[in-house]
Amino acid sequence: MTLKNKSAVVGIGQTQFSKGLGRTELSIAIEASKKAIADAGMSSKDIDGIVRFDIDNVTEQELAYALGIPELRFFATTPYGGGAGANSIQLAAMAIATGQANNVICFRARNRGKQSTGATGGAHSGGRPWEKQGMAVFDAAQYHIPFGLVSPVQQVGVLTRRHMHEFGTKAEHLGAIAVTLRDNAIRNPNAVMRQHMTIEDYLASRFIAEPMRLFDCCLETDGAAAVVMTSAANARNAKHPPAYI
Repeated sequence: MTLKNKSAVVGIGQTQFSKGLGRTELSIAIEASKKAIADAGMSSKDIDGIVRFDIDNVTEQELAYALGIPELRFFATTPYGGGAGANSIQLAAMAIATGQANNVICFRARNRGKQSTGATGGAHSGGRPWEKQGMAVFDAAQYHIPFGLVSPVQQVGVLTRRHMHEFGTKAEHLGAIAVTLRDNAIRNPNAVMRQHMTIEDYLASRFIAEPMRLFDCCLETDGAAAVVMTSAANARNAKHPPAYI
């Protein structure tokens, strides 16, 4: 069974992104989800599935209660950080294709401040995990964190250097990605970094963990985003042109 073109994104919602929103993760999750639902031309009563990130604090149940979703037929949690966005979409597509849900919200809400910001706090409240002294080191982390590969950029730097060695990847190739992402941000009124950037700007930026430069790194910002997904059949009557998965 293939999942291709069986589901589609029909609504998108975002909060403003900034260095300090001063709001709880639950409040911004609600805002982004409501905007996505409205963008899809739906109401909360139409939603019956939720997918979240496991390193965030807001649970499926908390969001369902807050939005007034009457029956949550499907919920799932995806691991990892920035790389989990595609997986959350995949989980929703699988649920829709197999009849476990009709309309699914995929969301993420983060507050990087030091204070506890979830509805009930939590193990991941505020800050970054590698900032916490005495944290438990287990699994693969025990083989690299004690030796200085602590943050993602340090770990990715080693992998990127190997990629350069194996495939001849150049700094200009990495810079093309950063410039493209900046161009996308310029078009987003909610984004933080909206100043034009050239490949020369990228190459002039300082190294953070060689060969990774400043503009290879993602910003630590507060904010939330959500998408609403539905079946291909329902998407034909969507409020906006659907983005098929």
